[in-house]
Amino acid sequence: MAMQLTQSMRPEMRQLLTPRMIQYMEILQLPLMALEERIAEELQNNPVLELNASDAEDGGMVQVPENEPQQEAR
Repeated sequence: MAMQLTQSMRPEMRQLLTPRMIQYMEILQLPLMALEERIAEELQNNPVLELNASDAEDGGMVQVPENEPQQEAR
């Protein structure tokens, strides 16, 4: 009985999801109304956050003009 030692390498890639990444994915999947509620809650709970005057005029939402053509990504 001969004993034989061998070494082998197997390439392996893993993607680790941090708690912050999971939170970001949950926020990105929220419907618009739920997202607006979440933003309002964060504004109330965090004294450092505030809406700018320009944000308040727009209802707190970012407006995208419909007349301007979309630029293609390069």
